[in-house]
Amino acid sequence: MDHQSEIDKRKYRNWVRGGLAYKYLKQGLEGFADDVVKKEHNRILAAVIHTPGNNCNHCCLRNLQPLHTCKRDHTGKKTCPYGLLYCNCLHGKKQRCPTNICDGIMEEILKSHGSLPPQPYWRNTDIQKWCTEPWEVAKCYINAPGYSDKTKAADIDIYGLLHVFINNTSLYSHLACSMTGSSNIFTKVRGRRNSIFHSPTMEMEDTELTECVDDIIAILEDTTELKMRKDAQQAVTNLNKIL
Repeated sequence: MDHQSEIDKRKYRNWVRGGLAYKYLKQGLEGFADDVVKKEHNRILAAVIHTPGNNCNHCCLRNLQPLHTCKRDHTGKKTCPYGLLYCNCLHGKKQRCPTNICDGIMEEILKSHGSLPPQPYWRNTDIQKWCTEPWEVAKCYINAPGYSDKTKAADIDIYGLLHVFINNTSLYSHLACSMTGSSNIFTKVRGRRNSIFHSPTMEMEDTELTECVDDIIAILEDTTELKMRKDAQQAVTNLNKIL
């Protein structure tokens, strides 16, 4: 088959349209993600009784003593109350935050993580920026490497943005859709994204493309906040032109 015939194949063009649909989803989610991440950061700082200007840039994740303490099971073995196997609470000689901020922020991250046990991806974050940079906290909810240098939603791919919404239960209040279980729309859209971008054939059936676009539009038309945003509305307009 010659080059032009490959390009003209309907299933290939569907696959290209599927990728474009995720580009529009990212455009529709970016501003919303920045806004809710900032609100969540403010909530966390208020929860740890953070005084404006009273920041900490001395702590290290490896040495930070969390607020929660380990317990001992029936065999006398130390166990983390969150069920973590490698938590700092299991080891002695860790240090509390000198300003009582970083340990509190760590606790809030653990409380809001949607997995059981919670599994924040600490490699994505710089703890010394927790007090001042909202995305340094939010990136803990992206369970994949490669985001440590990202500072805003525009820097993060759609895979990472979907992770933030799926894994941070505190953001669920900004959404009308149910986020429980593996069949929620965000998890479904994230899974389809992986199928498209890792497709060995680089093809999509017509029905697959329609389902892909419909599910993405469902996210952008979430009735709590997203549907009223102009960037989400424009993304939906663009999505409707794909089919």
